[in-house]
Amino acid sequence: MRKTWVISTYALLLLGVVHVGYTPILYRSLSVKAMWFLSCGLMLVFQALLNILAEKTRLKSGYLLALLANLASLVFILVLAWMLREIQALVGVLIGLMVTAGSLYFWKKA
Repeated sequence: MRKTWVISTYALLLLGVVHVGYTPILYRSLSVKAMWFLSCGLMLVFQALLNILAEKTRLKSGYLLALLANLASLVFILVLAWMLREIQALVGVLIGLMVTAGSLYFWKKA
Protein backbone atom coordinates (compact mmCIF):
# COMPACT_ATOMS: atom_id res chain seq x y z
CA MET A 1 0.00 0.00 0.00
CA ARG A 2 2.84 2.39 0.81
CA LYS A 3 4.30 2.05 -2.70
CA THR A 4 0.91 2.80 -4.30
CA TRP A 5 0.45 5.84 -2.07
CA VAL A 6 3.94 7.16 -2.82
CA ILE A 7 3.53 6.63 -6.57
CA SER A 8 0.12 8.32 -6.59
CA THR A 9 1.52 11.19 -4.50
CA TYR A 10 4.31 11.79 -7.01
CA ALA A 11 1.76 11.51 -9.83
CA LEU A 12 -0.21 14.23 -8.05
CA LEU A 13 2.94 16.35 -7.81
CA LEU A 14 3.60 15.87 -11.52
CA LEU A 15 0.00 16.76 -12.36
CA GLY A 16 0.35 19.96 -10.35
CA VAL A 17 3.65 20.93 -11.96
CA VAL A 18 2.25 20.28 -15.45
CA HIS A 19 -0.84 22.31 -14.55
CA VAL A 20 1.31 25.24 -13.40
CA GLY A 21 3.54 24.95 -16.46
CA TYR A 22 0.57 24.86 -18.81
CA THR A 23 -0.84 28.13 -17.43
CA PRO A 24 1.22 30.53 -19.62
CA ILE A 25 0.48 28.39 -22.68
CA LEU A 26 -3.27 28.41 -22.12
CA TYR A 27 -3.45 32.03 -20.94
CA ARG A 28 -1.30 34.50 -22.88
CA SER A 29 -1.87 37.34 -20.42
CA LEU A 30 -2.36 37.74 -16.71
CA SER A 31 -6.06 37.48 -15.91
CA VAL A 32 -8.37 36.28 -13.19
CA LYS A 33 -8.95 33.03 -15.09
CA ALA A 34 -5.21 32.50 -15.45
CA MET A 35 -4.66 33.05 -11.74
CA TRP A 36 -7.42 30.59 -10.84
CA PHE A 37 -5.93 28.00 -13.19
CA LEU A 38 -2.47 28.57 -11.73
CA SER A 39 -3.78 28.38 -8.16
CA CYS A 40 -5.36 24.98 -8.83
CA GLY A 41 -1.99 23.67 -9.99
CA LEU A 42 -0.28 25.14 -6.94
CA MET A 43 -2.90 23.49 -4.72
CA LEU A 44 -2.03 20.12 -6.24
CA VAL A 45 1.68 20.74 -5.69
CA PHE A 46 1.17 21.74 -2.04
CA GLN A 47 -1.16 18.80 -1.46
CA ALA A 48 1.46 16.41 -2.84
CA LEU A 49 4.17 18.01 -0.70
CA LEU A 50 1.98 17.57 2.38
CA ASN A 51 1.55 13.88 1.53
CA ILE A 52 5.31 13.50 1.03
CA LEU A 53 5.91 15.12 4.41
CA ALA A 54 3.37 12.81 6.07
CA GLU A 55 5.04 9.77 4.49
CA LYS A 56 8.53 10.88 5.53
CA THR A 57 7.63 11.69 9.16
CA ARG A 58 5.11 8.87 9.59
CA LEU A 59 3.34 10.80 12.35
CA LYS A 60 -0.37 10.21 12.98
CA SER A 61 -0.96 13.97 12.96
CA GLY A 62 0.80 14.24 9.59
CA TYR A 63 -1.38 11.52 8.12
CA LEU A 64 -4.46 13.29 9.50
CA LEU A 65 -3.50 16.63 7.95
CA ALA A 66 -2.77 14.93 4.64
CA LEU A 67 -6.09 13.08 4.84
CA LEU A 68 -8.04 16.29 5.46
CA ALA A 69 -6.31 18.05 2.56
CA ASN A 70 -6.88 15.02 0.32
CA LEU A 71 -10.58 14.81 1.21
CA ALA A 72 -11.11 18.53 0.51
CA SER A 73 -9.25 18.23 -2.79
CA LEU A 74 -11.14 15.08 -3.74
CA VAL A 75 -14.50 16.83 -3.27
CA PHE A 76 -13.22 19.71 -5.42
CA ILE A 77 -11.95 17.45 -8.22
CA LEU A 78 -15.12 15.33 -8.18
CA VAL A 79 -17.27 18.43 -8.69
CA LEU A 80 -14.87 19.72 -11.33
CA ALA A 81 -14.85 16.37 -13.18
CA TRP A 82 -18.64 16.31 -13.14
CA MET A 83 -18.71 19.83 -14.60
CA LEU A 84 -15.93 19.38 -17.20
CA ARG A 85 -16.52 15.75 -18.23
CA GLU A 86 -13.02 15.58 -19.72
CA ILE A 87 -10.43 12.82 -19.47
CA GLN A 88 -7.84 14.89 -17.58
CA ALA A 89 -10.37 15.55 -14.82
CA LEU A 90 -11.06 11.82 -14.56
CA VAL A 91 -7.33 11.18 -14.25
CA GLY A 92 -7.30 13.72 -11.43
CA VAL A 93 -10.16 11.85 -9.74
CA LEU A 94 -8.28 8.55 -9.96
CA ILE A 95 -5.11 10.06 -8.53
CA GLY A 96 -7.12 11.84 -5.85
CA LEU A 97 -8.86 8.61 -4.84
CA MET A 98 -5.54 6.75 -4.54
CA VAL A 99 -3.86 9.51 -2.54
CA THR A 100 -6.87 9.83 -0.23
CA ALA A 101 -7.12 6.06 0.29
CA GLY A 102 -3.42 5.90 1.15
CA SER A 103 -3.57 8.69 3.70
CA LEU A 104 -6.70 7.15 5.26
CA TYR A 105 -5.05 3.74 5.48
CA PHE A 106 -1.87 5.02 7.11
CA TRP A 107 -3.74 7.39 9.44
CA LYS A 108 -5.79 4.46 10.76
CA LYS A 109 -2.69 2.25 10.97
CA ALA A 110 -0.53 4.83 12.82
